[in-house]
Amino acid sequence: MVIFDSINMKINLIDNENCNTLRDNIQKEKENMYAISLRNYSNSIKYFIANINGSEPHKCFIDTGNSKTIIVNSSIFPDKYNDENGETVENVLNKKFSVQKVGVKNLNIITKNNKIVNTELNNVYKGNMEYLDKNVVLLGLDFLKDKKLIFDLKNGILYLEGKSMHILSKENTSVDISENSQNLDDVEISHKCKEIYEQLRKKEINFLKITNELESENIYIKDCKNTDDVIKKYAIKLIYGPSVLKTNDRENIKKEFDIRYNEITEFFKKLNNEQNKIC
Repeated sequence: MVIFDSINMKINLIDNENCNTLRDNIQKEKENMYAISLRNYSNSIKYFIANINGSEPHKCFIDTGNSKTIIVNSSIFPDKYNDENGETVENVLNKKFSVQKVGVKNLNIITKNNKIVNTELNNVYKGNMEYLDKNVVLLGLDFLKDKKLIFDLKNGILYLEGKSMHILSKENTSVDISENSQNLDDVEISHKCKEIYEQLRKKEINFLKITNELESENIYIKDCKNTDDVIKKYAIKLIYGPSVLKTNDRENIKKEFDIRYNEITEFFKKLNNEQNKIC
C-alpha cells in the first residue's frame, strides 16, 4: 500500500511487516474516502460530475497529461477570448491549444456514488476542443494538489479524499428519490429534462399528461414545489423507471379516501335533513 500525501509532501510505503498503527489509521481514513477501482479506471472516472457556480452539471475526466484544470466547450462561458490573457497548453498527445483563466467561485466534484471530492483550485481555465463533447471538465494535476491519496496496489484501488453527501443536480430541489437511486446520472437527467421542456414547447405533450402518468404509477408528487420538480421526477421515471422514485403510502391514500368519503356522506345527510324539514 502506498500513501501519497501532497499536503505534507510525504510518500509512505506500507508492507505486512511495518507500521501496524499507521495501517489501522489508514483503514479508518478509507471509510471516508472515495474508492476508484484501478482495474476499471475509465468506468469510475467518467461518472464524475462538476457543478460550476450552480450551473448545468459538467462531466469530469482526470487529465494527467496537463497541469491545469480546463472547462471545455462550456455553455456557461462566452466563446470570445482575449488573446492578451490567453495561455497555450499542451496535452499528453503534444496537441497545443489556447485557454483563458476564468473566475469560478464554486467547483464541486460529485462522483458516481453521490460523494463530493474536495476541490480547492486557485486557477481554472476555459477552452474549446472540437473532439470533445460540450460541458466537459478536464481535471489537471492541480486537482491532486493538497490532497491525500491512498493506493491499495494489492487490491487495485485508489482512494481519494471525499465526504458522503446526497446530491441532486439542482440546488434546493424538493424531489425525493428512493434508496435504489444511488447511481443516477445527473447529466443524463438534465438532458432528459431539456428534451421534455422542448416537447412541452412544441406541444407534443402537455403537463397534465405528465402528472397523470406519474399519478397512475403511484409516484409521490406532493413534495414537488414547482413544475421543475415534477418534470425532474418524470425525467427520472423515463430513464430509470418508477422503482427509483418514492411512491405514495397506500395506507395513507386509503385513510384520505375514507375521510373524504365520510365528509361527503355527512354533507348529503345534512342536505337530506334540510330538504325534509322544508317539505
